[in-house]
Amino acid sequence: MAAALPQSAAQEELESAAKRLIQEQMRSRKLSYAELSERLASLGFVETPARLNRKVNRKKFQASFFIACLLALDVETLDISGVDVSAAGRRQRLAREQFARADREARRRRPLNPKAGALSEL
Repeated sequence: MAAALPQSAAQEELESAAKRLIQEQMRSRKLSYAELSERLASLGFVETPARLNRKVNRKKFQASFFIACLLALDVETLDISGVDVSAAGRRQRLAREQFARADREARRRRPLNPKAGALSEL
């Protein structure tokens, strides 16, 4: 069996997994936080899109909110086999997140039109 994490670290991994699951479901359905907000309102959860975004990204929400999001997203089944709360799983998640951050930063620094610089040299 894999090395166990301390309870606080295991809880952090589960919070990250919950955030990731909500965002993956939204992405697969091409839904924005505004659309999720409307769907949640029909279930009695009134949240602005900005507040939803903060709540999900902060990873601090109750199980009832998580289930409401899944219902609002019409999720019937959920594969949690990829959730790994071992020390190795945590290292993998952190490495993936670091790679994603570096990739986003590199994309942000790239010029929109790489040929524009060549034309200005003429």
